[in-house]
Amino acid sequence: MTIDSRELGILHSVGSEPLAALRDEARVSRHRVNFVIDPSKGAVVSNCPYPHAVFFNFYREVYLRQEGPMAPKSPLDEPVISGPFSLYEGSFILEFLEPHPSRDATVLIRATYKHDHPLCKQGKDHPQSPPLHLHFNQSETFQVLQGQVATVEGWSVTTTVYTREDGPHEIKPWVPHSFNPVPDSPEDTVLLVWAHPDDVDEMMDRVFFTNLLMYVSDVHEKKVSLNPFQIMLTQHVSATALIWFPTATWLGPLRWWVPWKVQALFAAAGRLMGLTPMMKRYTSEEEFAEIQKTKRT
Repeated sequence: MTIDSRELGILHSVGSEPLAALRDEARVSRHRVNFVIDPSKGAVVSNCPYPHAVFFNFYREVYLRQEGPMAPKSPLDEPVISGPFSLYEGSFILEFLEPHPSRDATVLIRATYKHDHPLCKQGKDHPQSPPLHLHFNQSETFQVLQGQVATVEGWSVTTTVYTREDGPHEIKPWVPHSFNPVPDSPEDTVLLVWAHPDDVDEMMDRVFFTNLLMYVSDVHEKKVSLNPFQIMLTQHVSATALIWFPTATWLGPLRWWVPWKVQALFAAAGRLMGLTPMMKRYTSEEEFAEIQKTKRT
């Protein structure tokens, strides 16, 4: 089993405390578990007999949750199915949860901004904060469980700060928006984000967000170089368009139509260059094969 080291909290050596904790617990469970770390790939290779989801839950309980308080649970008590991933120099923690059927969602994210991290003090300039954009097919709803998060929303680019007391907030299709941490938040911010409905083409799902967020994080951390054809192609398959000059009302639909067409050209050129929307670096072999069957690559 090969695991991205970010899912285990950035492990550094075979003798590290996280791995020692896992090995000790494995002995109690009568399983002999060996680990090999490949620094060049940032991966942990293990003969652990557990499926990925079970292994990650096991690791969180044995080690990660001992370091601090547990992240707030979702109101529907949805289980973690992937993560946690430590991104953007540790300032942003990404987890994927199994969405309850009532959400009618293609993906459910639990995101944590570390309030005392220097990058979170940058607010809108945090490298995870996306440029103003809109989605054609799906709503994006978020709910703050702890702390504060800011949004820029609408053609008037209105900034609003949300807290737990505000409850779920839906950003409907065709509404420009962006998210960012609040620089003076007194505590870590934890929020749920989900995309819905789940019966659309060109949807936003776990594989899409894993690829997009990990790629941008790796670019920021200078692990990979930014390829504009790749980022445009990945974004294009999710029916998402950037917004240019949002307050220039005289431009009308050109504010999204021109960026959409530019993105389409870059995406088409990227395919001709042999790129795929979902990158093998961030996608399991099984998921990549399944995506190929549905022609999403």
